[in-house]
Amino acid sequence: MASYCIFDTEYTTWEGAQATRWNGRGQHREVFQIGAVRVEEGKAWEELETLSLLIRPQLNPVLSAYATQLTGITQDMLERDGLETPEALARFAAFSGNLPVFSNGMDLHIVAETCGLQKVIMPLDPRQYFSLHYPLYAALDAHFAFDHREYVSGRLHELARLEPPSKMGGVHNALHDVWSLFATCAWLKQQGTDVIGDLLKA
Repeated sequence: MASYCIFDTEYTTWEGAQATRWNGRGQHREVFQIGAVRVEEGKAWEELETLSLLIRPQLNPVLSAYATQLTGITQDMLERDGLETPEALARFAAFSGNLPVFSNGMDLHIVAETCGLQKVIMPLDPRQYFSLHYPLYAALDAHFAFDHREYVSGRLHELARLEPPSKMGGVHNALHDVWSLFATCAWLKQQGTDVIGDLLKA
């Protein structure tokens, strides 16, 4: 039975930052949330182990109002529950173990960028990390006509009209986005396209 991990990150941002590629003065991309699930084939979401970590940014320790509005994560939540980056990454490394790890795009690059900015040694092996993006969206294109830019990780489940579990948070909450990726891949497998299985065999 194949096992693997799906993860997602949220990182510091400001209104308009994406359009300028974070080139505004003092703008840096630092991860402040990691969500992950450890998947065992054949098990439902409720049976799986999940991880949700808040992380305190160092270069911009105060979240912008835009980042809070986008993710639902407040400054109080970060100050109460946030970890330092080395501890958070160590926990994530222990959680994912030696499993292959998938994300919608290479979220690992943002983690590496954060480590570089904070002068932290990254405890993750890049050889374990894979992007779902192109095969996932290609598989969805076979069923739906949709604008890829509008359907980020946390909205993909909407295409198949899947309902998220209660108390999951919304789009751009890392754990919600992980659930959306998991549920969408599971739905595609039911339709005959095993996106992750095919990547594991490659």
